[in-house]
Amino acid sequence: YSGATAARSIASLPAAARRVILLGPSHRVRFAGAALPDPSVAAFASPTGAVALDLDVVRALRRAPAFRGPAAAHDGEHCLEVQLPLLQARMPQATLVPILVGVDTDAEEAAAIARSVASHLDAGTVVVVSSDFTHHGAAYGYQPFAVDGALPGRLLTLGRLTADRLAALDGAGFRQQVEVSGDTVCGVRPLVVLAEVLEHA
Repeated sequence: YSGATAARSIASLPAAARRVILLGPSHRVRFAGAALPDPSVAAFASPTGAVALDLDVVRALRRAPAFRGPAAAHDGEHCLEVQLPLLQARMPQATLVPILVGVDTDAEEAAAIARSVASHLDAGTVVVVSSDFTHHGAAYGYQPFAVDGALPGRLLTLGRLTADRLAALDGAGFRQQVEVSGDTVCGVRPLVVLAEVLEHA
């Protein structure tokens, strides 16, 4: 649904990046904090080839209390994997640090995750968050607005208000905007983590 937007964003990243810290929301398993893949996983498969994990960083994060989420959350999850072909096309040599953020993650836990992530940032590392900004429509079982000629403009206005809070690095304001507006951003928690990373990096 958002491939063109994701491709445009990833195309702006440095092709020489050697590590991608990739965050996304857990769609199937409910938990608080962040989840890393099972310790037996050394790479993620993709139609365009395997992507090796940065095992040193994954092991270091695994020791942080905020990364207590279940490895099983990665089983059947899609939000990180859909970005891999785009990332491989842009930075084929980069390794991966795949992180799922649970829906029960509060502001304090998001800040703790961000501090751990920020400790691994350097000139060769990029942080990418996988998230859609709307799930409105019959296919999602969510239609709070009338389906009429005004709907596209209404959704665009709502999305811009939400995105503006994130662009201002206002993680709390972003989260509140989503809550009060009924916006359907699936990656609220990982995006709050990103705002924290950027605010303190």
